[in-house]
Amino acid sequence: MSHFYSRIQGSRGPATRTGGKSSGITASAFGWDLGGTVTMSYSEELSTDVVHLYTTRDNDRTKSLVASFAVVDGTLKCIQSNYPELLL
Repeated sequence: MSHFYSRIQGSRGPATRTGGKSSGITASAFGWDLGGTVTMSYSEELSTDVVHLYTTRDNDRTKSLVASFAVVDGTLKCIQSNYPELLL
């Protein structure tokens, strides 16, 4: 069974993909000027899944981390960010 699962819907219908703890999973969507990418990975250090959110430009060639989130002690926490105001 897969550790990660992603789904996307576009004009050609839905598609799904799976990923494991070692591979993680990435999903991206792009517009003309801006895009977004989400990656999921498993953190051995935290013993939990981590979600990384990025803004993208130039079809993912320029990627900037917005924030990383994980559930720590039962609470969703921002564990890393280029925007200090997001850190809790």
